[in-house]
Amino acid sequence: VLSVLTFFNVKGIEVVLACSCCSMLVMYCTAAVYRGYFHSVQLLHEQLANFRLADSKCYCCSNGHVSSSGCPIICDREIVSECVGKWFGGEEQFEAAAHTWVSKAFSEQLGMHMFPLWLLLVVSSPFLWVSW
Repeated sequence: VLSVLTFFNVKGIEVVLACSCCSMLVMYCTAAVYRGYFHSVQLLHEQLANFRLADSKCYCCSNGHVSSSGCPIICDREIVSECVGKWFGGEEQFEAAAHTWVSKAFSEQLGMHMFPLWLLLVVSSPFLWVSW
């Protein structure tokens, strides 16, 4: 932006206005990205809060336990339920774990730090430098 303004011999308040407009455009786009990201994180938390293994869908049950070629297929739900029972002690314990520590892990990884502070400072440094 500055090189274009220099080419057209624009100086003084016009430079400040042009840089301000560009900064506002970048900030608006950044805010839109952040809104979309945090909306997705909020939706994920709502889905985890309402998660039930019995409500999950599987391919085999939705197709009547028959493959596209007409051969019978094993039920995925039965296999998953058996594994969950062995690993967690039952579906209720698995769902409780999904509601607590899985939700907490997502919050720690996704909830607050989409953009690390150091990277935000690096990206915004040209704007801070121009304004001083």
